Amino acid sequence: MPTIKTKKEMNLPELIEWLWDNQKLRQCTVISNMYNIVKQKSRGRIEFSGGAFHPEELFTVISEEIITEYTNLDTLVEVRENGTVHTHYDTSIREEERDSTVEFHTLIEGKLVLIWDREEGLVE
Repeated sequence: MPTIKTKKEMNLPELIEWLWDNQKLRQCTVISNMYNIVKQKSRGRIEFSGGAFHPEELFTVISEEIITEYTNLDTLVEVRENGTVHTHYDTSIREEERDSTVEFHTLIEGKLVLIWDREEGLVE
């Protein structure tokens, strides 16, 4: 299955919520732009390195998500039988697929990548 990496910047409350929502990570360490460290330990316990966090402090996390036909993608490029190309935004393959669709591509790490074709479905 194809995967897509997403880079997100968030403040401390958003990071804590993200960690709780992603319990499957089990253990995770994130360093802020001001060098404070937040660690998620086993069983979801969260530890902080310092006693003070600033409101403008940001944490950057990169998550990897498996793409399915239902995954909402920022940019989806559709190629149709007649050779026309259509760009769709904030949508999924399932929402945009038509009888005339031949391929779908999306941006992964700045490159346009084939993720679906009529013959094979989702591409590895």
